[in-house]
Amino acid sequence: MTHRAFMEARRRVVRGLALAPWMAGPLAGSLAAGAARASTAGAGSFPSHPLTFIVPWAAGGGGDIVVRMLTTKLSDRVGQPIVVENRGGATGTIGSAQAARSKPDGYTVVYATADSHFIFPQLYRQSPYDALRDFSPVAPIGYFQFGLAVHPSIPARNAQEFLELVRKSPHKYSYGTWGIGSTAQLVMENFKAQNGLDMLHVPYQGTAPELLGLASGQVDAAILPMQITDGYVQDGKIRMLGLGSPERYATLPDLPTLKEQGMDLDLRSAVGLLGPANIPAPILARLNEELGNVMRDPAVQDNLRTQYIVPQIMKIEEYRAFLQSEYQRWGGIVRNSRVQIE
Repeated sequence: MTHRAFMEARRRVVRGLALAPWMAGPLAGSLAAGAARASTAGAGSFPSHPLTFIVPWAAGGGGDIVVRMLTTKLSDRVGQPIVVENRGGATGTIGSAQAARSKPDGYTVVYATADSHFIFPQLYRQSPYDALRDFSPVAPIGYFQFGLAVHPSIPARNAQEFLELVRKSPHKYSYGTWGIGSTAQLVMENFKAQNGLDMLHVPYQGTAPELLGLASGQVDAAILPMQITDGYVQDGKIRMLGLGSPERYATLPDLPTLKEQGMDLDLRSAVGLLGPANIPAPILARLNEELGNVMRDPAVQDNLRTQYIVPQIMKIEEYRAFLQSEYQRWGGIVRNSRVQIE
């Protein structure tokens, strides 16, 4: 697919999402019902009433867009409406804690990120939940692609020029992330320490307000999910300096990675879906099976790729092992960082 074809496909996706009713408010539900489908053996009549998917971030952000797309497809498969609730705040932990406390019947699912489940519980001494013990693995979604962007007023056309500006003017520049203790903050603070940089960290409550903060000039730079930046880049409201992945993205061949520009930043972040601990195995299997079927849909795969997401599909035990591995990996990053939370 050429970049022009890719961008046209992406515009169609975003245009369709913009017309959806959930954009009317942060707690509005995404409701869609389809014909009932035979349940997985042992799951009985599940689901027999609407499900709730919690997005622990602000409406309109990267994860919110993806969850609403997936739940629309899932609703058609299970024959029940699915309500998407935004419960943002505290780097995703408010909504995640609500999900952990919910009844383990399969009717409540939460969108999980590295921030809320791999970092926060290991960074904060009084986390409201144990990321591994208090949740059931439902299904992965994939890896988000992130990039480093600056406000157009910043006289830097690439990552190296930006680094030189920061080095020459300590205390002058700021960078935004989607929350305190986020993956972006940990990676950036490590990079600052390694290179002797001095920048002010400005946390927002989600990627949508973070993007607006950069576009309005509240911060000089920001790490953002690529899926929500296209329109702002095209309109000249922000300037993208580089991609935070080891390799260039196929549909953005002209956008260099930060690594090839001398910034060893790997900003990839795995996201997925979890439920409260102790969901009955047959119900968990039904959710995993149906979400896997949704993820295998070629239209869904194309949709995810146009939103700069590398899809993942795993069975429950495989996903459980993956979560444990990611928890350990990010634990090492937390221990090596200089981020301190009071």
